[in-house]
Amino acid sequence: MTAIPSRFQSNLSLVLKPARKMLRAAGNQNLQVDGVANVVLKINGRSVTQEVYIVKNLMTPLLGKPAIAGLRMIEFTDSISVEPWKEKFPNLFTGLGTMKTAVKIALKKDSTPFAQAVP
Repeated sequence: MTAIPSRFQSNLSLVLKPARKMLRAAGNQNLQVDGVANVVLKINGRSVTQEVYIVKNLMTPLLGKPAIAGLRMIEFTDSISVEPWKEKFPNLFTGLGTMKTAVKIALKKDSTPFAQAVP
């Protein structure tokens, strides 16, 4: 999702339509959306048309993953090869990941273990 602060709208001649999605901030708060516009985004001779949400009180413009991928600003890959790294750093790829020295991890008595997943 790409979004710009509503204060930027006066500098652009955008045709807004009502937003079909409810946008939420990281704290699960509803964002005040003025509308959405189809905008051509350009960089380095590349361009892509994206829906851009106009959001009240947004501090910084946000460029969404579809726009980033469409403009080829970052290359995404599904896999990597470790072969060149194995040759360059053989010590990192031997054994079962054990430490060479003992490591003590101190936990608070009331700590609760948890796992963090990444999409």
